[in-house]
Amino acid sequence: MPQLSPLFWMFYFVFFLIMIFNYCVFYFIKLVFCMFEFSLIYSFNLEWFW
Repeated sequence: MPQLSPLFWMFYFVFFLIMIFNYCVFYFIKLVFCMFEFSLIYSFNLEWFW
């Protein structure tokens, strides 16, 4: 049993890092998409306004 513990914590740590990475990537993509959408709407409104 004591030999299993470090492996378990290593697995837990890797899982935690992957979760954080996925969360950050998801929010980054969401932010980029929102900025792209905003710029698209803004340019479209400018063209429509002119």
